[in-house]
Amino acid sequence: MAAYKLRMVTFADPGIKKLLRRHFVLVWSAYDGRGQIEMRNAFTPEEMGATPLGFGSQNVKMFVALPDGNTLSQLGGYWSPEFLLPFLEFSRALDPAHVKTANQGKAAEVLRGVKEETRPDRLSALRQFASWFQWVARIGVQPIRGQLEQAAKAALRRGC
Repeated sequence: MAAYKLRMVTFADPGIKKLLRRHFVLVWSAYDGRGQIEMRNAFTPEEMGATPLGFGSQNVKMFVALPDGNTLSQLGGYWSPEFLLPFLEFSRALDPAHVKTANQGKAAEVLRGVKEETRPDRLSALRQFASWFQWVARIGVQPIRGQLEQAAKAALRRGC
């Protein structure tokens, strides 16, 4: 569901499409460590509307990497254009030498927004969004191959 909604809603957004085409090399893969997997290609409007921000973070991962294959940032799950656009802009501007401190600062900035938010669904989403920046602040720049292999192994353990 998260992958489908990303394709149909977030990646269809004109601002997201323009930024991705202009500044990123895009790769889409549905892979679980055993080979390419089929994705369901249709959901009801009710199912689409019920997909919360951050849903599917164990199955869907987005990486922003340098040409040498080292990741600068990552984000998991479904995110609306409202969240994905600032994430991509932030990631695009990252200096590889300052990945940890930049992500720590971004996490703190997002968490400051939690104090002002009143809607429970957005509170949860903001906390989860901040957790991705905290994660990258802990691990720093990492080879993407290792991260993809870890994600595939985790999917196999879950029986995906």
